[in-house]
Amino acid sequence: MAGWRVDPRVCEVAALATPHETSGELGSGFVIGARQVLTARHVVAPERFPATAWRVRPVGSEDWLDAELVHSSPIADLAVLELSTPHNIDALGLPLGVRWGRLASGDPVVARTAGFPDARRVRISSRGLPIRDLEDPRGELRPASAARGDQISMHLWGSTPVWADTKTSPWGGMSGAAVFVGPWLVGVIAVDPANFAGDRLKVATLGEAARDRALWAVLGVDPGELEVADQPVGLVEPYRAPRRVRQSVRLLHASYGLVPFAGREEELDRLATWCAGTDDVSALLLTGPGGQGKTRIAAELCVTMAARGWLSGFISPGATIEEIVEVFARQGPKLLVVDYADTRAQQLIDLAARSHSAVNRVRLLLLARHAGRWWKSLPNRKHSGPPAGCLVDVGFVLVEVTFLPR
Repeated sequence: MAGWRVDPRVCEVAALATPHETSGELGSGFVIGARQVLTARHVVAPERFPATAWRVRPVGSEDWLDAELVHSSPIADLAVLELSTPHNIDALGLPLGVRWGRLASGDPVVARTAGFPDARRVRISSRGLPIRDLEDPRGELRPASAARGDQISMHLWGSTPVWADTKTSPWGGMSGAAVFVGPWLVGVIAVDPANFAGDRLKVATLGEAARDRALWAVLGVDPGELEVADQPVGLVEPYRAPRRVRQSVRLLHASYGLVPFAGREEELDRLATWCAGTDDVSALLLTGPGGQGKTRIAAELCVTMAARGWLSGFISPGATIEEIVEVFARQGPKLLVVDYADTRAQQLIDLAARSHSAVNRVRLLLLARHAGRWWKSLPNRKHSGPPAGCLVDVGFVLVEVTFLPR
């Protein structure tokens, strides 16, 4: 399934009855620090046997690392393991932590996860433990599904595994996989509920563990400071749920992301490098003929930067000034995409005039088929309200990059 690039912090988790066992409870997890791994409680403290040893296998590695259980939450299906040796995520250029989030509204939100379902089991490692391939489903979290105290449902998009064993789930092994809404980690996969044909998963959210003081002490996080993970009204997710269409070819639309991203990896890396620059505010115009993949690469860039802790998305064409202000008021660096920028000059001025009110860095990626008169006259367009300003005044670094056909 298309989506975010493989995050090296994703890992496979095993709980064993004895250190010499080659079978046990298998699940997924996410490295949240140099030694810490977040996973599901029922994976590392299974009911069917008392676990005394734990192993963690980072994605892409054949080696299972020793770990210890440091906390098993009595309130929520969450647990923390500690690796015997530090994970090398610092050397990979990734943050040594995550942004913790909570859901504040009852509205559905787009979410993503990555883990190791049993349906992807492929081989046996040198230590005798099975190794499974990664799966990275996306979907929507439906907070309303937890209205009666149940765990929140994640409704999956796209295909689901076919599984011959009716007594087990093809998603078995996904338990403990971190669930992200934008750049925020909001919970872990907990269970595959019955009667839903594998297209729904339950999520144990961080909000469920708000009263577990020991968990937050281990994580070094104040639960009262969890950031609101619901997407601002003026910001649209890079991908959305596929609609029912009469012509299946319409499912190839870039906004669905059902076709794996390929062929523009070099350009994506260059755009990610631009985002990581030191300028407080920077804008880039990406031009090219229709159908060359401008929208798709922008969506992939949003997913890439969200995995690095950025608030990322497409500015809604109808976003009001108040909604733009709300976007800039959020914490952390931001990547904001404006599609069909040549038709939205006034909105660009509004964005520019308020960009320096934002906390942390801002990257504004403009997409258009060409840089014509609208582009040359843009710096002279005045903002519609106070404070007065224009793109040049706010110090935008305006660079035009042409997206050539392939």
